[in-house]
Amino acid sequence: MIYSIIGTKGQLIKMAPVMKEIEKRGLEHKFIHGGQHGEIMGKLIEVFGIREPDYYLQKRDQDVLTAFGGVRWFTSTMMNGIFNGNKIFKDKDSIVLVHGDAPPCLTGTLIAKMNGLKVGHVEAGLRTYDFLNPFPEEFVRVTTDKLADYMFAPSDFAENNLKKMSVKGEIINTKYNTVFETIELSVKMKRKINYPKEKYVVFTTHRFETIHSLKLMKKNLDVLEKVSKIHYVVMIMHNTTKEKLVRFNLMDRITEMDNVEIRSLQVYPDFMKLINKSEFVVTDGGGLQEETYYLNKPCLVLRKKTERSEGLNGNVVISKMKEDLIEDFLENYSSYSRKRKLKIKSCPSNKIVNFIEKEVLE
Repeated sequence: MIYSIIGTKGQLIKMAPVMKEIEKRGLEHKFIHGGQHGEIMGKLIEVFGIREPDYYLQKRDQDVLTAFGGVRWFTSTMMNGIFNGNKIFKDKDSIVLVHGDAPPCLTGTLIAKMNGLKVGHVEAGLRTYDFLNPFPEEFVRVTTDKLADYMFAPSDFAENNLKKMSVKGEIINTKYNTVFETIELSVKMKRKINYPKEKYVVFTTHRFETIHSLKLMKKNLDVLEKVSKIHYVVMIMHNTTKEKLVRFNLMDRITEMDNVEIRSLQVYPDFMKLINKSEFVVTDGGGLQEETYYLNKPCLVLRKKTERSEGLNGNVVISKMKEDLIEDFLENYSSYSRKRKLKIKSCPSNKIVNFIEKEVLE
């Protein structure tokens, strides 16, 4: 039996190819929902044709981006997983798949281990080597990799990081991230997209360490203002970002910018199509760094460090929150692109499921 514990939209987006491959092969599989991003995850399940969750560790969304909300979510999810383990995990000779670095990854790992199951960590080995940048993601990644039995590393960079850690589990290098498959599927979908009439830039900011810092939020809005003076900007507004902007009394600053259009969180295929037609992207998210690498879009990452190697010295610039690097990118963004879009040579989801089928479930 294969169990997938997924709690966020980002995890579902990247695990969709793996889950679809498992189902395609007719392998026994259970989807366990971790209780975050319920509404948008429901839309993604429908869009990508994924099975409905077999079990919910939480009945409804909880705000994990506050100290109280995070502790409450973690405690209730863990208690549910521990006390109902025999109902959830009926086949103990199984593997539990967790993904990435969001809190449900570590929660799923701990629940699996406490119930005596093996853990496979998809997108293992990413590192910044700084527990505060980003927080709590770096802590989640490191702890999960220390506990996992199998680590599916998406690159040589990630594999080498795991070797440096001297992890006890087995390392499997898939060479590419599963998100590449999801992007490929998304850009081919026929969707009705409301593109701006003029050339535009996509801007997002939603990282935990960003939206909880008034100083960083102001810095990111400074960048938004600079970009809007040159280009039309589509700002994708996460609900948690909006809440913090309102709390910091910064929302009016954005609405007063003439060249900025605010859009709510997009369904993933629509978002990728919007990115694909843009001039460039400005973000504080590591996921978008990877996605723009695949789509060959210039990308300015508003962070001091990144856990990913994709796009570095190519289409991606890590701002390090330095004015000169930001200015240089905005003036020369067109030079940050390759001649051709990336074409993946092998299917990472196939590699993951092949390994599980031949090496774990035998």
